[in-house]
Amino acid sequence: MDLEPWLLGRIQSCLNILRRGMDWGTYFAVVCFKIWKQRHWFIFQNKGLNLREVVLRSLCMAKGYFGSTNNTVGSNRLTDSVTEWSKTPCGAVKINTDGARADSGMMALAGGVIRDDKGEWILGFSQNIGVGTVLQSELLAIFDGLSIA
Repeated sequence: MDLEPWLLGRIQSCLNILRRGMDWGTYFAVVCFKIWKQRHWFIFQNKGLNLREVVLRSLCMAKGYFGSTNNTVGSNRLTDSVTEWSKTPCGAVKINTDGARADSGMMALAGGVIRDDKGEWILGFSQNIGVGTVLQSELLAIFDGLSIA
């Protein structure tokens, strides 16, 4: 596909995202994360790059984020998810990060762990970032993990 029609299609998609009430900055951050993740799959697992998948998965992730932040005031809806460590290629390390924020918004935290290909602990890191959003703490945790690695 030629660049011009592709670029026009992406711009129209972005306008549709904004019309749905999503913040462009958040969507952009999610796209950057998904591109980084797709590149990881390409380098370490020899999986092909799929731009369409990056865009669609980014949209789903951004929708999930907005769905979780647009709760009514006073809502005590809890979500529980299970995340398992999955094996990496021989000699590779895996960085798992997380960010969180207290309901008051006065304390946000970022941190993570680095494990080897056998799941053995190599390093852990964390920091109190003070006042911030969940998205800011998640992105800072990713940044810190990549900086350490």
